[in-house]
Amino acid sequence: RIEMGHRIRQMIQAELNLNPKKNWLVIVSNEVFLHATNTEEFGPAGFNQNRLVLRFRHQLTPATNFDFGAQLQT
Repeated sequence: RIEMGHRIRQMIQAELNLNPKKNWLVIVSNEVFLHATNTEEFGPAGFNQNRLVLRFRHQLTPATNFDFGAQLQT
């Protein structure tokens, strides 16, 4: 038996340039996941999870950057 479910994701993100001359950014994002359908495999419709992320990004070259950070998932 194959079961199909649908999920809605919505993310908001903000980037703050800490030091334009040294190419450092702080990135904060929040992403909410909602189940749009009731299924046995994925559970009832409604709230599924929330991800809050804090990252730091350093631009190494015009084509390369380095990110590190932490994620809180509920």
